[in-house]
Amino acid sequence: MDYPTLLLYLENQLKWLQKKDCHYLNQESLPKVELSELIDGLYELVPHNAGDSGKELNFAELRESEKNAVSLQNLKQQLAISCAQAREEVTNTSDLDFCPPSSKVPVFREPESIKSFQNELRGHSKVETLSGLCQQNSECQRCTLGPTRNQFVFGSGNDGSLLLFVGEGPGADEDRLGLPFVGKAGKLLDRMIDVIGLDREDVYVTNVVKCRPPNNRNPTSDEIAHCMGILERQIELVNPKLIVTLGNVPTQALLPGSPGITKSRGSLKKYRDWNILPTFHPSYLLRNPNAMTEAWQDFQKISEYAFPH
Repeated sequence: MDYPTLLLYLENQLKWLQKKDCHYLNQESLPKVELSELIDGLYELVPHNAGDSGKELNFAELRESEKNAVSLQNLKQQLAISCAQAREEVTNTSDLDFCPPSSKVPVFREPESIKSFQNELRGHSKVETLSGLCQQNSECQRCTLGPTRNQFVFGSGNDGSLLLFVGEGPGADEDRLGLPFVGKAGKLLDRMIDVIGLDREDVYVTNVVKCRPPNNRNPTSDEIAHCMGILERQIELVNPKLIVTLGNVPTQALLPGSPGITKSRGSLKKYRDWNILPTFHPSYLLRNPNAMTEAWQDFQKISEYAFPH
């Protein structure tokens, strides 16, 4: 994303907020902390020149003990190769599943509209199986995403898994195939899951919204609200030991008011009866390979939290 594109993106967001009767804030009226977070969020919107995609990733700070030196070096090489291979497949980063760069930019919410769907979504709690839940909602037309989608992308994987990954929403490949995380970002996620000793079939993967937002834009608060009942019931039925939220949208959906992903990642949080570990979305890692160091730190914690000895 170059600067003209960034400015166009911001302009469109401001126009959208204006339509929602949101007024612009003078930056001088913002507390210094919020202003700093806003600036950090804008900074994350601009891709940094990460250099050669095959550049060795720095994992030096992960562990220093000689006992783990060899295994860490092997894991380091595997992740470096995985990220480089995934990036080589990307000919145009604009067709990546869009991972919202930062929820530090305030998210506009419509509590009244969200509240109005709560009674409607309570019916999901009566469904006793994931397949039944999928069938109940596969023809959903409750929001504006229904008419524009090709496929209802419910989720896939081990329905009794101890580990549940939650992304933002389907991209173009997912909308075409009807499965979550099957595009370029999904391939990187598969490799990262493999590095921690698991297969894709060992985990369950889904998204907050089940239909692709046009042009991979952020889902709106209304769209998220219509799908939250489905996601909540998915969590209840899978009943994982750990939920890993990939990026800002799922983290904010399950943990409203959370700071941006760069601040919330890597620390264990609580959603109802379940533990949540936020981390970066794989598409963000493809655009920002330097963040792989932090992502790997997060993934190392997965075994500790989901599969305690």
